[in-house]
Amino acid sequence: MEKGCKIVTAKEIEAEKLDRFMRKCFSRRKSDFLRLFGEWRHRGDENRFVVLDEKSDCVGYFASIPVEIRLGDKVYPARWWMDLYVPPEHRGKGIQRATDLRAKRQGSLHFGFPNHLAAKIHRKHGWKVRDDLKVRMLPLKVNQIPHLDNLKGILGFFTKIEL
Repeated sequence: MEKGCKIVTAKEIEAEKLDRFMRKCFSRRKSDFLRLFGEWRHRGDENRFVVLDEKSDCVGYFASIPVEIRLGDKVYPARWWMDLYVPPEHRGKGIQRATDLRAKRQGSLHFGFPNHLAAKIHRKHGWKVRDDLKVRMLPLKVNQIPHLDNLKGILGFFTKIEL
């Protein structure tokens, strides 16, 4: 990582400074959401991270949500990793590598839903990215939810369709 940089939690940084950086990184809508609900969404500001340079300016951000994943009869701690962002002027300085190392120390399993650019970056840094998963318009089989059998109108119509 760039000399003098460090990773701190959102609890350790002034809210106004974090909000200014979020507005630079994300759309107004997303930055407002993270300002208002980021602590709740990530189950605490200790699960939101900011990379600071030697002048204590924000140069990166990422977050995770602690979860549990059940595989068979076993339950494993896991992290849903999200919202990684490094502004273009700070890329290529090892910040991504530092965020990867920090993320990998947080739990035994990590997962996320990267876009195409993020998937390329994750592969470069040794993460396994699956290409065989599909996004479905309606992931539930609505016609198999018993209490929806009696719906009328357009909603009733959609409960009868085999998807």
